[in-house]
Amino acid sequence: MSDEFTIEEHSRAGRHQLVLTGELDLAAAYDLEAALSRVFAEGSRQVDLDLRGVTFMDSMGLRSLLVAKDMCHNHGAELAVIPNPALHKIFEVTGMLDVLPWQGETG
Repeated sequence: MSDEFTIEEHSRAGRHQLVLTGELDLAAAYDLEAALSRVFAEGSRQVDLDLRGVTFMDSMGLRSLLVAKDMCHNHGAELAVIPNPALHKIFEVTGMLDVLPWQGETG
């Protein structure tokens, strides 16, 4: 399995799901922000970030999730983060379990 970062986009009726796969690091953070800018340009009112395929996340990856939250707020859109149980510890240690809007169980 490759750890190359990819974003698979699905959209329907103003709802966008971004399925993230691979390593969410500095380079990938820019890709995620660009994808979010595109979905807001299309008028998205709901963004679901699916982290189940993320294999690694560094501080820039964490930052990109906070940027996603802020971008949604600024565009009047709702955000839901679909967790990856393998990343639970990093969210717990950084306090992000209480900051991001999780969909389902985080750990």
